[in-house]
Amino acid sequence: MLQTVKRCLTYTDAMRVQMFLGSRGVEAFIPDEITSQLAPAEFMHMAGIRVQTRTEDAQRAIDELKDFDA
Repeated sequence: MLQTVKRCLTYTDAMRVQMFLGSRGVEAFIPDEITSQLAPAEFMHMAGIRVQTRTEDAQRAIDELKDFDA
């Protein structure tokens, strides 16, 4: 099961978060990847592009993101 650990306004920001978490050993996923690229304006009016991790990695990801400057 996956849990959202961050929401980003752009796909580029979501990728930066994904790469940052990966560099810290936390695998992250962007389930909105294709949709956000096809209709980016729609995500400006929504809650953002989700970055998710496995539920068991979520707290670690949240802690790691405290060091992330996006």
